[in-house]
Amino acid sequence: MAANTVKIGVACPLPGERAAFLEWLKETGYEPVPMLTLESVAKDLTSRPIEALIADVSLVPASDLPRVVKMLGPNRPLVLVGAPKDR
Repeated sequence: MAANTVKIGVACPLPGERAAFLEWLKETGYEPVPMLTLESVAKDLTSRPIEALIADVSLVPASDLPRVVKMLGPNRPLVLVGAPKDR
């Protein structure tokens, strides 16, 4: 992979869902970075910087949403997937 590949974090607790996102991102030219929990995202942002985060809605309670967006910083999108009832 090229050194300037865009890295996208993937935080999904379900192995099949996570694997599907990782495969899809890799096939479209992105470098997926698996992250099992949101706690690991903060740590990984310094060691493995990402440009965006795809996270399962079950990992992001509504009350934590502002904190997660702030943690990601400016110009790093957060894409929530799944049904809100799964929180």
